Amino acid sequence: MKGGYLEQDKLEGCILTDSCYPYLILHWWSMDIFCYFSHHFITVPPVVWTEQAHKHGVIVLGTFITEFEGGEKLCEKIFSSQEVIDELIEKMIQLCINLNFEGWLINIENIMKPELLPNLEYFLKELTQKSRQILGKHSRIIWYDSVTNEGKLDWQNELNLYNRKWFDLTDGIYLNYAWNEEHLQRTLELAAGQRLTEIYLGVDVFGRGCMEQVARIKKFFRHQPLYKQFFSSYINPYTIIRRWTLGISYLSCGQLFPETSKKMILQNRGGGGWNCSEPLELIKKYGLSLALFAPGWIIECFVGECVLENSFRFWSPIKEFLPIQRPLTSSEFDTDFSSGITLLPDGTKHFKMTSMGLQPHYLDSTNLYLTLSGLKIISGGEHILFLCDSILDELPKVIKAVSIAKIGIKLVIEEDQEVILVHEENSGGEEQVFVIPKNVKHIKKIYIQVQKEDCPMILKSFSMSNKL
Repeated sequence: MKGGYLEQDKLEGCILTDSCYPYLILHWWSMDIFCYFSHHFITVPPVVWTEQAHKHGVIVLGTFITEFEGGEKLCEKIFSSQEVIDELIEKMIQLCINLNFEGWLINIENIMKPELLPNLEYFLKELTQKSRQILGKHSRIIWYDSVTNEGKLDWQNELNLYNRKWFDLTDGIYLNYAWNEEHLQRTLELAAGQRLTEIYLGVDVFGRGCMEQVARIKKFFRHQPLYKQFFSSYINPYTIIRRWTLGISYLSCGQLFPETSKKMILQNRGGGGWNCSEPLELIKKYGLSLALFAPGWIIECFVGECVLENSFRFWSPIKEFLPIQRPLTSSEFDTDFSSGITLLPDGTKHFKMTSMGLQPHYLDSTNLYLTLSGLKIISGGEHILFLCDSILDELPKVIKAVSIAKIGIKLVIEEDQEVILVHEENSGGEEQVFVIPKNVKHIKKIYIQVQKEDCPMILKSFSMSNKL
């Protein structure tokens, strides 16, 4: 967000103001990979982001990026020899080891001279293979759809013969944003059913580069003197528009077109904003994966508004397209559901990402809602807290929950059997203790049960351990 390396990324956190408000990820279970992006040549993820992602089982990537004329010159040095490349690969993998992240997004957005292409191929092959050997099965090297196999800077928006080589050498390809259904059909034909989930379709939350915006900009420029100069280039016109629109803020879009910028973003199919669910329908239809770019839009474009409310508003319509397949595997955990935001005695708010707690699998604004005080349970009945794949050891396990009203716990174990837990009557204060029967060896789901008359209520903490 905003170029990266912000106040919120510091270990000590930051005081919140309208100009300094954090982007919070509350829906970690809906994603598999988190990439920290900036426009520095080498971007390493801040420790606070890596810790928070790993707490929820999410793979973390840094970014390797070269851009424009400076990037072209840098590539001439980097890919001048295999010896230089070997040294670079060693340093990149060592960064992963030292800072505990799993790989890199490779984003080369400048022309590559043809004589450098064999060394680019060597770089991708060696980086991918050595990362897997050294970092393990969770390592990921993802190629961004930019440079073709001929060295041209030409975003394809699909998997085709111009970028297939780079896909074959790496763990996945992140396709550019200006795709439509025909692009997806051709991608599926070429992939022939292989590695479909490793093809990531770009969706820019700011709406930059979407097909409708491209069409409008083309129409605008078709009547301008510079049209022939721009569109007679060997570069596909979509690629020029995509690069050009990256430099336009959502405010300046409103100066080019009669619609206001926000309205324009909301109307475009795949145009980002609150309507990001629209392109996800097509991605799901074709069985491909999603690369969601710049979700910090909810902070950057809505300064001073509640980040928690906007986060739920943004994620609610898209989470149905992002099936949760990664369970909580630990047999011991402890969470206070904290958002990392605390209210100080003088009335100011402080944010510290390292204070954020483990989040439930199914947060939403109608049943389980995050507040500064804990997890707010809005309606009575049963609510899934966690999907699990937890194998219990021989030691007795207990669940402890701190809440104002009494609650019930239901476990789902092997063969979808249900086990109802009753809290110990001698539980003191707001803490309720539930003993898990010794015959329960494998937990698949954890539900919380709340009486309707006790809602809404706040669940302040929840833990599972062998400590009575």
